[in-house]
Amino acid sequence: MSAAAPPISSATVLSPAHLAARCHRPLIGVAAVLLGAFLSSLNTRLTTFGLADIRGGMGLGFDEGSWLTTVFGAAQMVVAPSAAWLSTAVGTRRFMLWTSVIFAVTSLLVPFTRDFGTIIVLQLLRGLAVGAFIPASLGFILRSLTPRWWIWGLAAYAFRFVFSQNIAGSLDAFYTEQGAWQ
Repeated sequence: MSAAAPPISSATVLSPAHLAARCHRPLIGVAAVLLGAFLSSLNTRLTTFGLADIRGGMGLGFDEGSWLTTVFGAAQMVVAPSAAWLSTAVGTRRFMLWTSVIFAVTSLLVPFTRDFGTIIVLQLLRGLAVGAFIPASLGFILRSLTPRWWIWGLAAYAFRFVFSQNIAGSLDAFYTEQGAWQ
């Protein structure tokens, strides 16, 4: 007698337990999605804490500098309602991979850019890309893990927010002291 699960026909509705059993390494996926959500929250706070240094380094006024955080935050809010649907329609892995690549490329370009208009466009693209992580990560946790692990996934989801909010000030101080405003 085999201990393997019975075959699933194409007409069978897949429960979360079946989906988790079919996913080879759900914890790696959950950790990756939580890392993206962590970076989303951390990025917002780092930009807010370092805004005075950024304004001074770029020679921006108070109003111009405030657009850097406003554009990033607004872009995150715009994409959030559609992110859960897009991750389901396109596929969570594909959706998260593309948003990760867009975020990484635009984040690498920001320190090398001196033009204010270009930085605003890059901030908009970064916000749109990273804003998808927070709503999509919660759905990914619930779809990837078996129900008995949901509470741990939700706890990690809540912890990433608190941790990113509290470590941002220390990271900003470290970056300012050890490096430059970029």
